[in-house]
Amino acid sequence: MDQEKIWTLEEIESHLDKSNIEQYSTKSREAFGVKAIAASGNFCGIYKAVRPILVVITKFPLIPAKIKRAIEIFIQAADTICP
Repeated sequence: MDQEKIWTLEEIESHLDKSNIEQYSTKSREAFGVKAIAASGNFCGIYKAVRPILVVITKFPLIPAKIKRAIEIFIQAADTICP
């Protein structure tokens, strides 16, 4: 089995720049296709289990701002999907 690539912080920031993640920061539940996500498995259960970890990561001072912002947007989106 191939090992997953370990990205540098710079590669992650470049990837985030290209992905235009900010577009997802204000979407509604309907815009995310909540039914499709719910049908795809136990996303909300998994998310609620790892949410505290994600929040802690956003508090680490060594994590670059772009990466923190991407995690915060993910948390916002997942909180919208999994109230």
